Amino acid sequence: PPVQIANRRKRFTITGSAFTRCSSSYDGGSVYVSAGTITVSSSTVFDSAAANSGGAFYTTNTTAIGSTTFSNCSAGQYGGAIYSFYNNISVTSSSFSRCSAYLGGAIFFYYGTATITSSAFSDCIAGNGGAINCNDAGILSVSSSTFSNCSANTGGAIMNFGSAMVRNNSVFSGCSAAGGGAVYSEGRVFAISRGRVYDCTADSLGGAIMSSGGDLIVSGVSFARCRAGSYGGAIHNTGTSATVTASSFRYCSAGSDGGALHNAGTSATIRASLF
Repeated sequence: PPVQIANRRKRFTITGSAFTRCSSSYDGGSVYVSAGTITVSSSTVFDSAAANSGGAFYTTNTTAIGSTTFSNCSAGQYGGAIYSFYNNISVTSSSFSRCSAYLGGAIFFYYGTATITSSAFSDCIAGNGGAINCNDAGILSVSSSTFSNCSANTGGAIMNFGSAMVRNNSVFSGCSAAGGGAVYSEGRVFAISRGRVYDCTADSLGGAIMSSGGDLIVSGVSFARCRAGSYGGAIHNTGTSATVTASSFRYCSAGSDGGALHNAGTSATIRASLF
């Protein structure tokens, strides 16, 4: 990669920079960070690619990214734009468009935490997690962000194997997958509050959300025109529990059962919601 950082005692800053058509035969198409803390701001990354992980950035240490644009970034395996391993990463006021990978079209992180704020993901594609793949014991927090026209086999926008929370007026639109048009969760918990999900589709289960493990918590969310080929036009739950509060479901449909919500899990609780 053009930039490689491996000094644990140093802090590195990249600002006002552009990476164009960079590539790596393995990890980190533009930047590879194995030690040290890195901050990236007001930069652009176009057409960056890695054969394995981190089409743009590969990082194993604390990383902060702000006001940066990623476009047409790709990885053969993990994280079309960013791969984060055992660390804490924050992304603020940034955009990801047409990024792709086998897992995590834009971002893949393994353990650690990822905090996404006021950022936009569009037309990102992956096998699992069209925009973001939260793996194993990872903790994902998404706030005031948008996901549009992202697609995957499972989890059109987000694939969750850890703990994930989406809040503060985040929006999913036009996302699609075979299962979980916007979100597929197999993790301990997936919670979404004060958001909108519309025009999302699944070929089989959960036009908006498919939960097959742990707890699903939905509060103050508007679902519109979501549909599934089989069960759960908006939500399909086979996990431990599903709790839906103060939410609305309009013009959602399923090919078989549960035009709005289909529960095959241990329990489901619905409060003060509109169907």
